[in-house]
Amino acid sequence: MTAQADPDRMTASARQSAARFHCDVMAIYVRVPNSSEADHRAMEEKLARAREAGAHVDVLESEDPIDSIVQYARSHGITQIFVGHSMKKDWRSRLWGTPVSRLIRTAEGMDVRVFPH
Repeated sequence: MTAQADPDRMTASARQSAARFHCDVMAIYVRVPNSSEADHRAMEEKLARAREAGAHVDVLESEDPIDSIVQYARSHGITQIFVGHSMKKDWRSRLWGTPVSRLIRTAEGMDVRVFPH
């Protein structure tokens, strides 16, 4: 999850998939160094809502969120990743691609579902 993502929509969709595949819903947030206090507060609220919806929540700390997400998924046998994604394009994403495109490339063997915001 990110501070901008819609946790209710993502969690509801994940719960539908979990019911279909008889598995758990896990929500993770990768806290990066130098992230703002406002982002931390927004994420705590979103993670609380995910917990209320029945998701297992973990908070990771890393300078590379993509690598952390994929390592976490592989170590927990996760086969589907639901991720929020901003529709805004800046020069960095045009030059190097978006974090979501990197996640999709890195998460080989896993399904990645993107929730635009």
